[in-house]
Amino acid sequence: MFQYDKIAIGCTLSSALYCFYNQIPLIFVERQKIHPFEFFEPNTDLSLLKIEPLRYDLKKPENDTTVFGASKEQVYEKMLVLLSLSGLVPFSNLAKSVNIGKKEIKVITERNKVFNVSYNSLIVFDDTKISGLSSIVKKDDNQPTQILDWFAVNSGCEHGIDHIRTDEDFVRDIFFYPSQRAAANSNKKDLLAISYLSEKDAKYEYQYSDTYARFKIIAKMKEAGIRGQKNGKNPNYPERSSEPYKWISPKIQLMEREIIPLPMPKYRSTKKIKFCYDPPEQIIAENTIKLNTYTTKLLNAL
Repeated sequence: MFQYDKIAIGCTLSSALYCFYNQIPLIFVERQKIHPFEFFEPNTDLSLLKIEPLRYDLKKPENDTTVFGASKEQVYEKMLVLLSLSGLVPFSNLAKSVNIGKKEIKVITERNKVFNVSYNSLIVFDDTKISGLSSIVKKDDNQPTQILDWFAVNSGCEHGIDHIRTDEDFVRDIFFYPSQRAAANSNKKDLLAISYLSEKDAKYEYQYSDTYARFKIIAKMKEAGIRGQKNGKNPNYPERSSEPYKWISPKIQLMEREIIPLPMPKYRSTKKIKFCYDPPEQIIAENTIKLNTYTTKLLNAL
């Protein structure tokens, strides 16, 4: 039997930050994923969390720059390490299911071990594989979510551009990053395209498919001056062209399409169970670090 006054349910960046600031335990079944290109706003003050770097300057076409704040993935991982080392993640990632009762939580871990956890209050951040919650007040299956299209760049992978932004929800951001494929050298880049679509559109509407994403990405790469491999001499040079060589178009190939799950729907709070939908920025702004806790000492030591 475990006994706690207050417990956070669900593993998200917001819940990890909340548990860090308030020194309460975190119980979850699945971690919410954060990809490497989610950033805080540049003016978000994370200095007390000892996060470096606090900003990223990514090169755009035409010698321009996009400024992003600290990496959310980096903050997420650091918070979870601190919570784990402080004993505030009692079941680590071993829980297979969590059932919420009126006075106790039943946690079933690997090898079907059952643990009962008593509580006075719960704050729920994510309902993934959590049962026994109150009724849903509002659920919108058509709200936009992030669609991640990961492409290998087979031609046009060596250039100085890090980021391209469009003005549309479909392929809004294109991030270029050093390829992690075994056959690629350190100078070659692959890319991630991020769209904001409903899950239905991403799955069933052909105009939002990864095929159309590929066409749009190649067009944006060309507009940015990214070219594929050299393809012989230009017969129009120098009379009708200033370019001595011909170049093929960039070539990209889909590696994976990820559809980020929708956020937790709106639940009806009860006297003992509250639901939190606050973004990480709000958690940071509304809380202060508690001094002289074991977690804070770990933060200063790391």
